[in-house]
Amino acid sequence: MKLPSELHLYVLLNFLGSSGNSSTFLRLGKTFGVGSGSIMNMIDRTMTAILELKDTVMMWPDEEERKEISDAIHRSYGFVDCMGLIDGTLFWLEFKPQLNGEEYFTRKGGYTTTALIVCDHLTRIRWIRLGWPGSVHDNQVWTNSELNLDWCKFFSFLK
Repeated sequence: MKLPSELHLYVLLNFLGSSGNSSTFLRLGKTFGVGSGSIMNMIDRTMTAILELKDTVMMWPDEEERKEISDAIHRSYGFVDCMGLIDGTLFWLEFKPQLNGEEYFTRKGGYTTTALIVCDHLTRIRWIRLGWPGSVHDNQVWTNSELNLDWCKFFSFLK
């Protein structure tokens, strides 16, 4: 029996949203009325599909679109020459990584990986860098990012 894609997405979001707490395949299977073996397959298939679409749905805006985004942000919020909002976040890991695990321990008391995300005025994710250890400050991720190091390529309308 083919399960609907919406159910696959619900299962994946529930799995990811639980931060490793109570997200066992058995519990998810009971919650969604499918076998625990199917849960693992659903998570794997859905994540694979999402990652295959990444480059078509999460794109850095071209120069014209950057100008449009900047104008919209200026009209709505008063920020001049701003074409996105950036923030760091932590993604919790279930276990301490075997390689350099202590670097992933965060001040919040667990093991995480750090991500820096840029959204536009419509809250669409336009850029993400994930994988830095949890102990790394957002500013270090920013300082070493291609957005900062090659800023003319990304922010050319500001020239």
